[in-house]
Amino acid sequence: MSTANTEPGNHPLSRAYGAISSSVQLLLDHFELDGAMLLERGGYAKAPVSGSVLFAFGRNYGIREGDEVRTTVRQRPEAAPAEARAPVFVAARALPSLIYLTDPEAAVWIEVKNNFKIGPIRVMAALSVIPKMPRMPEHQLVLFDPLPADLASSAIASALMGVEPLLGKVIEDSHVAYQREVLTSQVLSEAERDPLTGVLNRFGWERALDAAVQAEQGSLISAILFDLDNLKVVNDTAGHAAGDGYIRRFAEVLSAACRQGDIVARLGGDEFILLAPGMHAAAAREFSHRIEDRLAQDGVSASIGYATTTTPFEIEKLLAEADRLMYANKRYKKSLVLAGADSL
Repeated sequence: MSTANTEPGNHPLSRAYGAISSSVQLLLDHFELDGAMLLERGGYAKAPVSGSVLFAFGRNYGIREGDEVRTTVRQRPEAAPAEARAPVFVAARALPSLIYLTDPEAAVWIEVKNNFKIGPIRVMAALSVIPKMPRMPEHQLVLFDPLPADLASSAIASALMGVEPLLGKVIEDSHVAYQREVLTSQVLSEAERDPLTGVLNRFGWERALDAAVQAEQGSLISAILFDLDNLKVVNDTAGHAAGDGYIRRFAEVLSAACRQGDIVARLGGDEFILLAPGMHAAAAREFSHRIEDRLAQDGVSASIGYATTTTPFEIEKLLAEADRLMYANKRYKKSLVLAGADSL
C-alpha cells in the first residue's frame, strides 16, 4: 500500500494519530526540537531518510500529508574525497532501527516533492518501525532541528525506545483495520453492482441516492429514465443471451456518455436511471437526444424521460415526472410504428 495513492487525511493511520501525536510532541518539547515527520517507506533501509509523509509534527514547514520527501546532504567544499564518501547516517548501537547523523556539522536539507528544500537542518534521529506483518511497509519517525544544535542525536535513543512499542502497535493495528476496510469495501462494491452491466443495482442506487439527497441546498439535479425498447422481441427471437448483449450494449453506451459524478443504475430488467448533479433541464433534454442517437448507432432503442429539480428534493416526485415523459416518448414511438404499418 502506498500513501501516494491515498487522499490526504484518509490514510488508515490518519484516524490513529491521536494515540502517538501527544507522545511525539512531548518528546519534541522535552528536547526543544523543531519538528518531526512520520514517513512510509517501501522497504527497510537506514539511509537516506525518505518516504511519503503520513503526518507532520512540530512547526509548520509546508510539509503536508502525502508529500514525498527525502534528505539531501551537501558536503563542505573543502571535504576530502574519502571524507565525502563517509556515511552520513549510522545505526545507533542501543537500537538498530535508530539512525542519526555521524557528522553534527553536516548540512542536510529536506526535499519536498523535489520542488523546494527545507534547511539546512540536522536530522537528529530516525526511528524505523519494521513491521512483523508481511507486505506491510516500513515506517519511520524522523526528528529534525535547525543547525546549530547542542544536543547529540544519540541522547534521543532512550526516549525513542519508549516511543517505538506504541508507534509499532498503532501502525500495525491501523493497517489491520485498513485491510478490513478494503475487504469490506470490495464486498460492498460487489453487492451494489449489477453483475450483467457493472452499473449500480437497486441496492447501490439507494445508497448513492442517500448521498445525493445531502447535496448543497439549491443545487440543480436531473434524473433521466430509460426503458429499453424491443427487449422482449430480442429475447423471443434471438434468445436470452442476445437479450443480455442488448442490455450490456445499452449500459456501455450510457456509462461512456456520463460525466464524473453522475450516477447510473439498473432499477429493473430493462429500466435504467441516470442521476446527474448540476445538470439543468435544457442539458438533460440535449443529453437525452444525443444518447438516443448514439444508441441507434449500436442497434439499441430506449424510451427516455427526464426531470429537473433543486436540492433538497423528493425523489418520488422527480421520478414520477421523468416516468411520465418516458411513457409519453414510448407511446409516440409506437404511434409512429403503427402509422408506418397502416401505410403499407
